[in-house]
Amino acid sequence: MDHGSERCHPAFLKLLTGAGPGREAPEAMPPGPYVAEVSEHLDLCRDGWPENPRELTCAACGARDLYDVGPVLVLPDRGGEPQITFVGYFRCHSCGAGGPWTSPDLDYLILGAIAGGTLRRSFGILAPGGLGEIELFDSHHPRSSADAAQHLLELLLADPLNAQHFVRLANVYLTGGRPDLAMAAAERTLELEPDHFEALLLVGHMLRRLDPVEAARQLRHAVAAARQYRALPLQEMRKLLAAALRDLMRIHRDSGGEIPFFPSEEEMAAGRSGDTTWTSIEETTIHLRARGDDAAAYLPLASLLLSPDRTPPERRGPKGDLSPSGCEPLRREPGPGRNEPCPCGSGRKYKKCCGRDA
Repeated sequence: MDHGSERCHPAFLKLLTGAGPGREAPEAMPPGPYVAEVSEHLDLCRDGWPENPRELTCAACGARDLYDVGPVLVLPDRGGEPQITFVGYFRCHSCGAGGPWTSPDLDYLILGAIAGGTLRRSFGILAPGGLGEIELFDSHHPRSSADAAQHLLELLLADPLNAQHFVRLANVYLTGGRPDLAMAAAERTLELEPDHFEALLLVGHMLRRLDPVEAARQLRHAVAAARQYRALPLQEMRKLLAAALRDLMRIHRDSGGEIPFFPSEEEMAAGRSGDTTWTSIEETTIHLRARGDDAAAYLPLASLLLSPDRTPPERRGPKGDLSPSGCEPLRREPGPGRNEPCPCGSGRKYKKCCGRDA
């Protein structure tokens, strides 16, 4: 399906360009250095996207058309008619509405969702057995990715310099199968906060098959910026940073070693602190080159790179400043004893692994 020709929300264009309201063009493309490139190669940036074209009727205007609805969730039984949630991001080709939708294949979609099993967790989705719903950071429960994006756009129209809302919007677009829109939102985040860890990860992730050199540069920047980033809890940061290091190692290997794996001293200057020794980093990096393609293998290095005096994020709103997964911030429990097994799963004692520099 031609996703690149689908509508871009006029509020999103207004936030990116500052243009006043007006009639949008279906082919309108948001600005950004990499948006056009991603738009031309969507399939390279949509990891394992389960294309699911369905004929839907827009309840707002009555127009019927074919849309890629992506994964489908079935809301838990609440005593009424079963309701479904579309994870794919799409809007009506005729009027631009994001729903609601009707379909003659409603029963088939419900059965397919349940048979589809567990959907990976992202921006508040966890759906074992296809039963579940989307929950955003502020406890909002949208009926689709388009509804989730609409909610975040309304928040951004009231607070257009909120980088955290832009990166949340980028996560919604990427999970909804629209990396072109996700790239535009992530790039806007970096315009507001050039060292935004999550936005750097998103840009690097989407570019890794299009431009490995630039993807690695963005990911190395994320590694260097990780110590200063406080919007996510420590355990979430460790996982994301470990995934970034794994992707960097893959790019490094695929380039035959020409693309650097680890940031240079200049790149790390903003994120380094005196308690992290380059000897420890080098030892860990050599170990990773020998064995690591699993993100879990990079957790010790991620722990080494993160600040030991890190504190959980400040609470904002009813549920705090949540991670892209939409989870509650994790409480930081007391660390393990020095002679206990390291919680990273390496099999070594804590004092000889992540607690070496504690």
